[in-house]
Amino acid sequence: MVKNEAVLESDSHLRSVANAFSWWVIATLTTGVIAYLVTGTIDIAALIGGIEFF
Repeated sequence: MVKNEAVLESDSHLRSVANAFSWWVIATLTTGVIAYLVTGTIDIAALIGGIEFF
C-alpha cells in the first residue's frame, strides 16, 4: 500500500505541474490575443504576451 501511495503522490505532483504550465500558456495566449485586438499590431501583441510569459 505504501508504494502505491508514493506513486500517486508523484503522479499528483507531476499532474499539478503540467496543469499549472498549461494554464500559464493559455493565459499568455489570451493576453496576446487581447493585446492584438486592442493594438491591431502583431509585433506589440507578441511583445506584451512575451513579457507576461516571463
